[in-house]
Amino acid sequence: MKLIKHEVLYAIKKNPGYYFNLFTSGKIDDVLSKEFTSSFFNQSDFTYNKLDFDMSITDSGKIRRKTDLNNSIEIYSKYQYLTESQASDELFWASLALYEDNLNYIFYRWDKTVKTIKYRITYHASGKRGYMYHGLARPWWFAHLTYDSTHEDPYHLTRFTYEYPHIMEKMIYRNFSNSSKIRKVVIASIKSFIEKGGKYSTSKIDKLYRYVGVLGSNKLLDLYDEKNLSEILVNYLESLEV
Repeated sequence: MKLIKHEVLYAIKKNPGYYFNLFTSGKIDDVLSKEFTSSFFNQSDFTYNKLDFDMSITDSGKIRRKTDLNNSIEIYSKYQYLTESQASDELFWASLALYEDNLNYIFYRWDKTVKTIKYRITYHASGKRGYMYHGLARPWWFAHLTYDSTHEDPYHLTRFTYEYPHIMEKMIYRNFSNSSKIRKVVIASIKSFIEKGGKYSTSKIDKLYRYVGVLGSNKLLDLYDEKNLSEILVNYLESLEV
């Protein structure tokens, strides 16, 4: 897989408007080759897997988020080999985004604007906030954090959280999200609550996450039995119904 050089990444971040005009004026490899006197990339040991995106919605705007689940699974299944450290790397995701077909998808999903270059091709901020906005990193992480290898459908939690994206959008910044066990118990508990007829709201999710933080301050969350912790969380959500 080709990785763009650091100076190329820096140039794009410094002047996204200029590079937006460049990227929409011709083929990416051609325009970058002309822009930089030497080769704009290095070959890496990463395997490049072509992505077959779902771009089936012709109407523009937010309705295209309906293809997010399919594309999240597609990206993760093709790049599941990444470690979390590698999947946090801006250079990797910016490089992958600048393959022609991948850039076309990002423009399809997030619109062909300068803002898309700033937020969806490169990181606009450091750490989790950066990669949770990126056009390819975000769906990879959504699938990674919800992937359940013990289930006959390893993406069953992924499918659920795409119905209720606030669950992952807020959880990612909580310390307990670093534990695969606790993360899955929390998501499964919300799912169980809804399946029992509980009414979902973003405010309940926010309160639940604060409650999980309180539980973790009193006892290490990983010491809880999964079934017992799930019962505690479902009961808490039900208490918010009153």
